[in-house]
Amino acid sequence: MSSSRLQHRQKRWLRLSASCSKPSNSTSSRCTERRRTEKAGPGPGGQLLSMASLGGLVPPDDDNGTTYLVDERWSALRDIGTASGWLVDPAEVTIGAELGQGSFGTTFRGSWRGGDLAVKRVRISKPEEATSFLREVSSLACLRHPNIMPFIGACLMPPQHCYLLCEYLPGGTLTNWLHGNRRQGGRGAPKRALADKIRMALGVARGMQALEEAQPPILHRDLKASNVFLDAGGHPRVADMGLSRRWEPESAASLTGETGTYHYMAPEVIRHEMYDSRADVYSWGVLFAEILQQQFPYEGLYCTPVQCAMAVGDDKLRPTIPSDTPQALVAVAGACFEPEPAMRPSFGVIVHRLSTFLSSLRSSPGGSGGGSSADSTASIKRMFGWGGAGANAGDTTPSPTKRSPGTAAVNGHS
Repeated sequence: MSSSRLQHRQKRWLRLSASCSKPSNSTSSRCTERRRTEKAGPGPGGQLLSMASLGGLVPPDDDNGTTYLVDERWSALRDIGTASGWLVDPAEVTIGAELGQGSFGTTFRGSWRGGDLAVKRVRISKPEEATSFLREVSSLACLRHPNIMPFIGACLMPPQHCYLLCEYLPGGTLTNWLHGNRRQGGRGAPKRALADKIRMALGVARGMQALEEAQPPILHRDLKASNVFLDAGGHPRVADMGLSRRWEPESAASLTGETGTYHYMAPEVIRHEMYDSRADVYSWGVLFAEILQQQFPYEGLYCTPVQCAMAVGDDKLRPTIPSDTPQALVAVAGACFEPEPAMRPSFGVIVHRLSTFLSSLRSSPGGSGGGSSADSTASIKRMFGWGGAGANAGDTTPSPTKRSPGTAAVNGHS
């Protein structure tokens, strides 16, 4: 298939996906319009084959509210999958032992055509689950990056055979690496060296840079430690794109507030304001603080996730940073916590600064230097345009600056 035809199909998918950003129960909705027959040639007796008889997708009568299983998004994404070579027949997939459960499905060890892989199985029982699954497949299918979960293929036969096939990553999650089984009453993880922590945070930032610089940009909207997996070499891979959205100016107003996980959520998302990729930067900042501390966000505050989120939305709460953290890293974290999204750095800037810091850490005597000098800290603050938190050596809780009245909540990607 020519690249122009594939691009046409991708644009069709994007148009249909955007039109379905707010599921509707209306039978006139374009998203949920039922296609009762598919002109795939005559079946037995000469009649046209229905969608149900072709794939067992829905019962003949769709009055039970299952039209979201056969709307145009499925066929559009199948077309892309067929043209790109990643659409998989579920009969070729073998499901093995369960690896874990997440917000949007259960992951199993599996195999396909002799290859070992991870199979995420999603049960589609309502429109929101269909939308989440389709978005995750669409996002991963267009990304190829060393710090993104390696996508192999997908099965698109709802409601029973919705599989996401990815490379099996045996290193567990970043949550395991940071905390062990402490939350389940088990042993915690060993104390990690600063250089290892920076390498982990840097790898996640690189994966997020790939999303930020995609065309159009992809918002993850649920970045957290449990959504980062480690490969056999211990390298982080950003995963779980179930809440991801492509960001375009015309669709910015349709982005849903309070999307994601409260402890990692940006203040503008909590306040139901418009937002862009800088909301992911804030989430990365929370994760960065978690990596530096090796403690769960806001651990020890004895408040519920909702209470923490409300305090963050009121610009009264930010994660704390260990007191022995080099000031250059305190500056990086503080820049990510800026109340005004436009004041936060891009992931490209974060990657550059962490790479520079890690190089200086390696070259310093004893491997512990870099980032502690006043000149290094001032340089980073000038780069970020940030002069709040971390100005004093003893200030390890980045403090949000006052929001300017009337300032727009969303700014362009700079």
